[in-house]
Amino acid sequence: MTETQLRLTDGYFLKGGNDEYVLFHFDEEETQQLTVNQYEVLRQLQQGTGVGSVVETFDPDSRDHVREFLEFLREEGVLHESESPPEEVPPPVDMPRLKFAHLDITEGCNIACTHCYQEPYLHQGEGLSMDRIRRLVNELYWMNVESVIISGGEPFTRPDLFDIIDSIEERYIRIQDILTNGMLITEETIEAIRTLRSSPNIVISLNGLTPDSDDAIRGEGTNEACRRGLERVADSEVEAHVCSVATTLNLEELPEMYDYVTDLGVSRWRIGLAQVEPDATDDGYFEIDLEEYQSVGKEIVEKHLETDTEMSLNVEGLFKQEVFEFGYSEYEPDSTICRYNERSCCVKPDGTVTPCTLLHDYDCGDVTEERLEEAWTGEAMREFKGTTVSEVAPDDCRTCDALEYCGGGCRWWSWNVDETLAGRDPRFCQNMQYFVDEILPMVEERTGMEPTPL
Repeated sequence: MTETQLRLTDGYFLKGGNDEYVLFHFDEEETQQLTVNQYEVLRQLQQGTGVGSVVETFDPDSRDHVREFLEFLREEGVLHESESPPEEVPPPVDMPRLKFAHLDITEGCNIACTHCYQEPYLHQGEGLSMDRIRRLVNELYWMNVESVIISGGEPFTRPDLFDIIDSIEERYIRIQDILTNGMLITEETIEAIRTLRSSPNIVISLNGLTPDSDDAIRGEGTNEACRRGLERVADSEVEAHVCSVATTLNLEELPEMYDYVTDLGVSRWRIGLAQVEPDATDDGYFEIDLEEYQSVGKEIVEKHLETDTEMSLNVEGLFKQEVFEFGYSEYEPDSTICRYNERSCCVKPDGTVTPCTLLHDYDCGDVTEERLEEAWTGEAMREFKGTTVSEVAPDDCRTCDALEYCGGGCRWWSWNVDETLAGRDPRFCQNMQYFVDEILPMVEERTGMEPTPL
């Protein structure tokens, strides 16, 4: 008698590592935690083992629980009867699982921002070939990666961009964001994006409302072209996000820019400080007075709390809406130094692997010479990902009441400026103290929301 065959319903996939097993929903980007036994049951079913044979692998006292588990998933639409061929399912990885990868797919760009953190890689060659990217995507699949961010350079300068995206989605990996300046986005581009199963966010960089506040750092005509691209995306069904860098040129108009992005229906707006080394540029546009930045940031947060909008706001070092909606990652002395990038890494246009996209001088490997898994598990990457707050925070950090929120700050400044992982970011220090003293009490008083430890 033929055994009943159950398969995961289209859109559901298994992702697993030695410390975590999840049922991943591709379309919704949702994950459900599984026990190792639940994971193995679903993996065996997906690979063609019949229900009866799977149940028989358990001791008699556990078999009813297995049947109840499978019946529950059938009722929820996660499993269905199928005679489709078995599927190859990557085994759980025997390492800390890489969940997210930032892929800088091109060194080409159509503008030249003076503050670009990718500058060392731009216009240095052709970048990774399509064949190499396909091999990289296959490695990501076998590493159980869930999603990627696509960046450049300017990703839309690659004629084969959508071929790259298709190759990623075919391996059950979501495109979370596409980072762009928006200048090359056309109606045809938007139609192509709308067909993508991942429904990626289009993250557009815009540093001002006028050419006077933007073109000086990105080139003549860029503000108008970037706004045109942003407005084209915002008018479609595609999710539009905006990233802005605070400068001496745009600081005073940022509160007005809040009105602009909310009126457009932008889903998320992030304001950050330029990741440029002191004296890296001779124009002084990025030498922000932090007290002025904090004052403007507070004004924007106040406006946000008073506005009926679904837009998510992030003002670097001062306010992050997700903290109040989903809780914050409370840092302890044994917490890793970078919660944001704890389970991610970046592949640069030339194949260099780094812990995050900002740390271009922290070389962990090269995918043109080795597999990504080797770089991810290698000594340099493990040193960064395994370093704790207690190992890097200077003595005066350890008595600071903002430490639980900042964890010693971003490693970009420490590594790129001080050439050590053990330093601190003085800008982050000042901003986080202002957050604790001014922003946090204001938000709690006006909304009743409190950041809750995860």
